[in-house]
Amino acid sequence: MVNLNNGIHAEEIKRLCRRLKLNPKQVSVKSLSGGLSNRGFLFSCHKKNWMVRLPKKGQKSQLKVLDVSIESRLLKVVANAGITPALFFDDKHTGALVTFYIENAISWNAQIASQPENLKRIATTLRTLHSIKLDFTLPSFRPAQLCEKFLDILITPVGSRVRKLRKEQKSWQEEFATLAKAYEKKFPPITLCHHDLTGTNILDAQQLWLVDFEYAVQAHPILDIASLSALNALSMQQSLLLVESYYGEDPVPFSKKQLNEVIRLEKLIAYFWALTQINDEDKNSKVSYFADSMAAMLR
Repeated sequence: MVNLNNGIHAEEIKRLCRRLKLNPKQVSVKSLSGGLSNRGFLFSCHKKNWMVRLPKKGQKSQLKVLDVSIESRLLKVVANAGITPALFFDDKHTGALVTFYIENAISWNAQIASQPENLKRIATTLRTLHSIKLDFTLPSFRPAQLCEKFLDILITPVGSRVRKLRKEQKSWQEEFATLAKAYEKKFPPITLCHHDLTGTNILDAQQLWLVDFEYAVQAHPILDIASLSALNALSMQQSLLLVESYYGEDPVPFSKKQLNEVIRLEKLIAYFWALTQINDEDKNSKVSYFADSMAAMLR
């Protein structure tokens, strides 16, 4: 039985069921806890399950790094490495990605991510991710351009309303630009990075699975270490354990100070990204809460 009151439209269900060769009347659709950018659904029929990810309505697509066709191409490669669920298909019309559903998986949160044994596990997963060689080119991580893009969106008038950054936000924007330039000078784009390692994008079912690669970039490994640290509120001690677990006996190619700066840069990116997503109807939304939580970490 199809549930039409959970954030998915009837036409989206019909189209995806056609692609899956299913009768919509026999399909159960359950809304899952999605991230800030997407809607997630479990499609079930005859004891078979599929994970369906759809974009949220009104999402600012110009901030996405990868379109759905490139992301699906990337997912096939990462799935072959065994660290993301297998892809069934992507649908350009709806923007959907349909993947194998991982049974009994739990999404991480900050508390789970901070546990020492889990920092070691995710370090191993990141090393696997960063060892993947692609036969196509991903966009390189360019935080200075990102800073400019965020600012353009935030100061563009909405109707007759002129928007301005508050004094605190202006200070953070200037810090963002400074740290972005320092990052680009020091860290070349040498490997595939996920760059959105919030707990909801890490699934744990005895082994770890990474999902939602729409912000994936070519970058330096420090970016994912900093992303995990920033988006899960790791302490510096926990971040250093992650670094130690990641590099093992290999030399670490950056200092504690540089790591702290890139973590700070990731917090600024997350905060300003969230600001660009908020409109007058979103004052009490998850993205507004996320912006507030990142602001609290920046203060």
